[in-house]
Amino acid sequence: MKKIYFYLIIISATLLSCKKEKHSTGDTSGKLYPIAFNVTGFTQINVPENLKTNIKVNSTPTEAGITKLYYKVYDSGNILKKTKIINKDNPAFGPVRDSLAAGSYTAVFVGIKDTVNFIATATAFKPGSVSDIFYKKISFTVDASGSQQDVVLQRLNAEIQVIIKDAIPAGTAYISMSITDYSYFSFFDDKPTSGVFPNLYPSISVGVTSPRIPADKIGTTNYSLPVLNNVLNTLDPVSVGITSGSYYKLVPNIQLHRNTRTILTGNLFTSTGAAGGGFTVTYEPYNPDIKQSF
Repeated sequence: MKKIYFYLIIISATLLSCKKEKHSTGDTSGKLYPIAFNVTGFTQINVPENLKTNIKVNSTPTEAGITKLYYKVYDSGNILKKTKIINKDNPAFGPVRDSLAAGSYTAVFVGIKDTVNFIATATAFKPGSVSDIFYKKISFTVDASGSQQDVVLQRLNAEIQVIIKDAIPAGTAYISMSITDYSYFSFFDDKPTSGVFPNLYPSISVGVTSPRIPADKIGTTNYSLPVLNNVLNTLDPVSVGITSGSYYKLVPNIQLHRNTRTILTGNLFTSTGAAGGGFTVTYEPYNPDIKQSF
């Protein structure tokens, strides 16, 4: 009987040992591997007044005017693992370094030029009065050799400008333009969103108003309104409303594009009320511009 009991103890110990060994083979032990992103290659396209191409390639973040960089990492289940906010005076502002366990990940980089009224939640951001937003989303894999790659941010926002072809009538004080835009942009989804308030204010009205029309502009043609920048909606066509006192023109179905200025050119003070009103639209990626008549 004692022999049987002894053998049972031996067998139980052996089975328990095997079970522990099998469990330990799936344990990653939490080892982290170094990763690095060279986020210094911003591509910027400017539009001088003479409309000649001026392209800066591989400029530094400071040259691109970026003052703050957001870095977010998501795991293979699209769960946010970490967030870093890096200011331009930080040595890690260009080359971002991190360490992660082996696996598949998604990284999101957002560069902003101005922090005034910029709002960032866990899932989305609102540009506020920021003039330009730079963005990049990449997928990468980490293994024992780590990971290193270049990241080139691209301008995220669109712009709109309106040029009034016909002569400005006497008594005109202001001219304004407005569209309906989204209020937030999703970090991970790479698209405009209603942000943290999905059932409230999913979209907002944004626009620009000219300075008070000076006397020497009355009777002149081809008057340019200020540029409306940091527009997020580059998914759905928008309708552009142009107003001056009792004069109103609606230009429908305008498709906006990232890194692109859309210029609407047409008559406001003649043929009032006609949808579109003969306005034309042209598109060019910040240089020259996208121009359309109305």
